[in-house]
Amino acid sequence: MVGALKLHFPKQNPLGERASGYVSAILGAHLQVSEDQPVEPALCMVVDVSSGQVFNGPTATRQRLRQVDEGCVEIAGRWASIQP
Repeated sequence: MVGALKLHFPKQNPLGERASGYVSAILGAHLQVSEDQPVEPALCMVVDVSSGQVFNGPTATRQRLRQVDEGCVEIAGRWASIQP
């Protein structure tokens, strides 16, 4: 089993449970593409260094990844209108 660790160094806004769930899901998805070993979502953790919080990866990531994908599609569709 493999996992990943993301260190977050915020200057002002600490990462919350919800946001860290999205980051963990993306870490796990990246590992699934790049590794030959099974990925354990619970081992895809985020550490908010400033607040000292450790967020274990969520076991349910499908909905989070779908929402991230939808957000990326929306940004891509609007990108041309926000470029200077």
